[in-house]
Amino acid sequence: MGMNIMIYGIGMLGFWLCGFAFMWGGSGQTANLGMLANLGNEWSISLFGKDFGILATRAFFLSGSAYDVSVMTLFLFQMVFMDTRPPSHRALAERWKFLAFCVYGLFISMIIYPV
Repeated sequence: MGMNIMIYGIGMLGFWLCGFAFMWGGSGQTANLGMLANLGNEWSISLFGKDFGILATRAFFLSGSAYDVSVMTLFLFQMVFMDTRPPSHRALAERWKFLAFCVYGLFISMIIYPV
């Protein structure tokens, strides 16, 4: 029970640190929610005449230009979906240590789910 409760706080922390930036940091070109245009900056590489966005350069810690009501709304909306992923491994409950589960939850919310 402790693992299932703790994963939401850990998932929110990891998604706030860099998960949201990896997932939505370069999405400013859509700009369908008003002020999301301030998220449109990403590091990209050019292959065969086409640019491929690799990593966002904004929205880390939801600060700076990402500190906006529409960005916070999108963050909370996406965080709900992200937090449903780590507890889905209930078959592993009671089979691994609590610290390992916390590290797993942080890794899933920061890197695996956003990518």
